This record gives sequence, structure tokens and C-alpha cells, in this order.
Amino acid sequence: MKKIAVLITAIVCTGQLSGMEQPREKSPFLEAQNIGDLPKELKQEIINTALASSDNIDEAIKTIKALSALHRVRYDKLFNNLKNFTALMDILAEKFPKESRMSIAQEFDTQIAEQYVELGKTFSLYVTEGSRFNSKKALNKAIELLEEGVDPNFSWKKNAYESESLIEITYTLYTRLFEVDENVLLIIVLLWSRGAKPNASLIKSVERSANTSPTDSNLKILDLFKQTKK
Repeated sequence: MKKIAVLITAIVCTGQLSGMEQPREKSPFLEAQNIGDLPKELKQEIINTALASSDNIDEAIKTIKALSALHRVRYDKLFNNLKNFTALMDILAEKFPKESRMSIAQEFDTQIAEQYVELGKTFSLYVTEGSRFNSKKALNKAIELLEEGVDPNFSWKKNAYESESLIEITYTLYTRLFEVDENVLLIIVLLWSRGAKPNASLIKSVERSANTSPTDSNLKILDLFKQTKK
């Protein structure tokens, strides 16, 4: 417990910890050129055209597929590793905020999209299992998935109107525990440090908890979330 408290305190106080600082935001439209191994200009043209000409995610993905064919690029090779595909999800999720990342990825129907979704779903299952059975093994598996490249902002539809994210279910687990679990706190810290963005509703929930029960861990999580880059 002392170890995780030191870790959180260091991040809160300095905003960084040997690569643990939350990534600084740049316009996703500018960052698009850095995705993948194909010519940057071609990728930028494909993405920007799809975003500018589409009113919904289905149109955007159809445009990306059509432009890939036009440029004689294999569609499944356009964003062919997990890091590149996650960067694409960042762009599309910002453009179409009502869509969950899982639903966007599933529209691509490629091998890397399947891997992306499977990692996010498996992470969610491990956190849920850790919640139900107080399983440290499951929580450790979730931590391992972060190292494998799970999207820290992976989300899915909770109902017809709302999405739920990895950091939300992890914080929910934290609030249900009778005592602080250092693995759960570590997952929250790692998600945040890799770029997870707690939404306004989650931050308000953290604020209520900190006001009602101003424990060190509650206050430190609140300080951490308030540092989230907009």
C-alpha cells in the first residue's frame, strides 16, 4: 500500500514519472500523418477526406475503405499494428463522440481490429472478475494487458445512450472495496498515465467521494484526474 501511495503522490506532485506523464494532446487531424508505415501524406489524405466528408462513423469507414482501394492499398494493411490502430481510434472517437470505441473498431472487420477489441473486452472481464471474487490474479492479468497495448480509453455501449470505459469500471471497483487494494489503485494510475480521459461525470463522482470521505487515496485520485489533459 505504501508503494502505490508513493507512486500516486509522485505523479500528482510532479505530473510525470519516467514516462508516466499523461500524453500531451495535439490535434488528431495533425497527428494522423504519424499513423502507420505507409506514406504519411497518403494516410493523412485518406483520414482527412473521410472525416471531412462523413456525417457518421459508417460513412467515414466506407470512405476510408474506398480511398484505400483507390490508392491500391490493402485496407487491412492501412493501420496494421495495435499502436497505429489505437491512434486511429483516437481520431474517430473524437470526431464521433457518441460512438463507443468497440463499436467503431468492429466496423473495420480486420485482424488488428479484432485484436484491439479482444484486448479491451478481456481487460474488462479481468477487472469484473477481480471485483466479484476479490481475485488478485485477475487484477494482475489486467495490469499485464496494459503492457500488451490495450487502449486506455477503450469503451463499449452500456445502453442505447451511454458508453462505459475501462477507467470507469475500474473506479467503480475501487469504490466497492471495503479496503483499498493497491492493484486497483495501480490500474487506475496506469490507465491515466497512458492517456485515459475520465469524463466529467466520473470526475464529479470522484469529487463527491473525496468530499464525503477525504481519505488519502480518494484525494490523490481526485488530484490525478484533475490533471487530465483536455
